[in-house]
Parts: sequence; structure tokens; C-alpha cells
Amino acid sequence: MISGALANGGRSLIIYFTSYTMLVTYLPQASDPGRFDARVKEYVSDRRGAAGRFCATSFSPDDGASTMAAAVDSLGLWVTDGVGVLKNWSADLDWATYFAGVSLTTAQLIDNPELRRLEFAYNSTGTTWREFHFFYGEMKEGGLPKISGPHPAGYRCKHYANHSGTWLGWSGDKSSAGYVFTERQQASDAANGYDSNGTVPFDVEIGDVYPVGLDKHVLLTQLYPKFDADGTDKAVTIDVIFNRSNGKTTDYPLTVSKTFNTNTDKDVFARRLCDRFRVRVKDYTATAMPSVLGGEYVARPLSGGWQGG
Repeated sequence: MISGALANGGRSLIIYFTSYTMLVTYLPQASDPGRFDARVKEYVSDRRGAAGRFCATSFSPDDGASTMAAAVDSLGLWVTDGVGVLKNWSADLDWATYFAGVSLTTAQLIDNPELRRLEFAYNSTGTTWREFHFFYGEMKEGGLPKISGPHPAGYRCKHYANHSGTWLGWSGDKSSAGYVFTERQQASDAANGYDSNGTVPFDVEIGDVYPVGLDKHVLLTQLYPKFDADGTDKAVTIDVIFNRSNGKTTDYPLTVSKTFNTNTDKDVFARRLCDRFRVRVKDYTATAMPSVLGGEYVARPLSGGWQGG
């Protein structure tokens, strides 16, 4: 046995081994005979398991109405209710590339109920810890979670608990110093996961946008990023990455960068030819950043007229 977790609304106990998983349908009582009844177990999966003793957890994807079990093994992150549901939640992630040569025996998978996500921390190089976030609060089409990472992590273990109606978090230092940090109680990163200045890195990039379809060139003129106006006016970096499949492509992908003040600036003047583009928002500071709400763009097709989105 490697690890265990509850499922099926807390009525089923999932027991994980390295390469298989079983469901225990009856827990021993004090009045039972002094031996284990092998009839009270059955297979959940004969090929999926858990990589380490902290690589399994329980979570409620629908705000407490049900309980699912999640685990990480050599193939990725998978979830089950212990009865009939078994799904690979890392299907959109190149797991083999990210974790080539990485030992997951000391990794940790935990549930963050407040942010509605599973957090998976692992030792990537021996001294460097990183984490992936699997957001189950807002799923993608097809029923898979949105994934971000790998993020720098200054901790090697973490725990969340509800205290007087508020979800609080604590994390343990990745070094041998033995420090304990509070989670999400301040803007700076006391664990120094990114650097020694307490920086909290924010780096998000959307996928390719094709304004008028495949291989049809446009002149992208302006973008209008939208940030939460309730926050402090913050200077962030916005990269617009242009690309072309046909014609002159030697200078592509081409990146235009601009410092953008989230409350006062209105647009990013781009004016570059492309058939597709991506937008990246970056902030590497130790102060809070307002939420990114979305954005709009204006593009002019080469055949005339205007296109917006």
C-alpha cells in the first residue's frame, strides 16, 4: 500500500499501490475476527496507482455535494469516484516530457478548496521545487481541468484548513531550515520560491488567435487589455507575439512588448502583419496585481474592411 483517499461522497476508501488501485468496501470493526476478509476489496484500476505516499487526495468538484479521489502516478493525474468514474485529468499535458528523470516519490498532491484547484508540488532538480495547478472549478470542454504551470515553489509540503469559516493555508520550507509559511495572507512570497526578493511571478499566455482564418493575413493595429479596475494601478509587461505561415517569415515570430498601466492605459498599439498572434501578460514583482478580465483587438484584413474580436 502506498497511499489512500476517500471517494463516493466519503463512503468509499480508495487504496493506492504503485501500479494498481483497489476499493475497500468494508472497514474492519472491533468485533470482527482477527484477520482481514479479502472479499471486501475490488479493483478500481489494474494499471493506475500513486507514485508516493503524499500523491493522493480527496476533493469535492461540486462544492461539497460529492467526494472524488485524485492521485498522481508515472502516467499523470487521474481521478475516480471509486465506483464507475475513472478519468485522466492530465491528458492535455505532456507528462512524459515534464517529468522525464523526475522522481515523484516525495511529491505532494493537495486540494485547495478556496481556489477550487488541485496543487501538485514536486522536486524537479534535487534543489528546485515546482508545482502544477489543476483548476476543477471551471472545466474545459470535454470535462478536463484548466492547467497552469510549472510554477516555482518555495515549499515542499502544504496544508489547507477551514478556521472560523475562513480557508487558511500553511506550507513547509523546501530547505532544511524548517520554516513554516502562511499561504495567501500577503502579497509577497515569504518562501522565496522565485527569488530571494519575495517575488510572486505572474506569467500567462493565451493560445494562437486567427482573426480571419488559417493563412489569411491581417494588419493587427491595436489591443485593448481589460484588468480589474478596483486594484492599484500596476505597470505590467504585455507581449504581442505575431506569426505568419506564408510570405516573408524570416523575421517571425515577431514580438512587440509594451509596459501597460492597468488602470490608466487604454490600448497597446501593435500595427504588425500576421495571420495569427498570441498575447502574454507578465509581472515579476512582490506587490499584488489586479485580475486579468480579458481583452479586445482590432485587425484590418488585407482585402479591406475591419475585423474585431
